[in-house]
Amino acid sequence: MATTTDPIKELLDKNDIANLVADIGRFIDSKQFDDLSHVYSVDARLKTPDGVTTGVDAIIQTAQRNHEMFERTQHLVAGVSIDLQVDEAVVDANIVAIFVPAAAVPQDNRIIGIHYAFDALRTADGWRFTRMSITPVWTR
Repeated sequence: MATTTDPIKELLDKNDIANLVADIGRFIDSKQFDDLSHVYSVDARLKTPDGVTTGVDAIIQTAQRNHEMFERTQHLVAGVSIDLQVDEAVVDANIVAIFVPAAAVPQDNRIIGIHYAFDALRTADGWRFTRMSITPVWTR
């Protein structure tokens, strides 16, 4: 439960945070990887099954490396939950990520169900994720 007394401000903050979750998929799907700098803090930490990545530049490089070989990707966001505490938030979301292979590797088509978990912080530049954890739930 949010600790703000202004319900309009709370709704606007939650909307901004939910848009950040959607922006991750939007920037990856459009191959605008550098725009992820508007989502993460400079010192953000990303935890994946492959390990931990620290810093927005390293996160951008990881996203590009993991997605650029696909002809298309689509990240569908659902079930965003935001626990807002004034200038901080804990966020959870469910993602279905679809990976369409390049013509050279048609057997590499994948669909993955993923759980995202975030810590968010209000900064001078707006809300930013300071921590993200990606946990695959299922693969097809």
